[in-house]
Amino acid sequence: MGDWAKGVGIGALFALLFCGASAQAADPDLNYTTWGAGADACGQWRVLRQKERPLAYYVHAQWIQGYITAFNAWNHDGEDIAEGIEPEQLFNWLDGFCDKFPGESLANASLALMQALVEKRKTDQTGD
Repeated sequence: MGDWAKGVGIGALFALLFCGASAQAADPDLNYTTWGAGADACGQWRVLRQKERPLAYYVHAQWIQGYITAFNAWNHDGEDIAEGIEPEQLFNWLDGFCDKFPGESLANASLALMQALVEKRKTDQTGD
């Protein structure tokens, strides 16, 4: 594929992403289709975190790390949104969210985590 075709393909992908992001952001209930462990309720995450780490815990932990990876991939600023933060610290943040909102999906909890990390990055950059 030539450079021009790649550029057009990437441009089309960005257009779709921005349209999708606008639609997502316009939905105050954060409705979108979630696949895999992210569809499980936060309460399930909390149960798995309190047990002796069954296989399902690792499935959920990997789903969360995949969510962060996808955020980094789609964000395209070249930075890791969770740079310098250990996975366990991220999971602890999710624990707090899920304790408050056990009926929320793990996907919505992960989205809230991304929003918190974006705000942290903004604060770190401005020094406020």
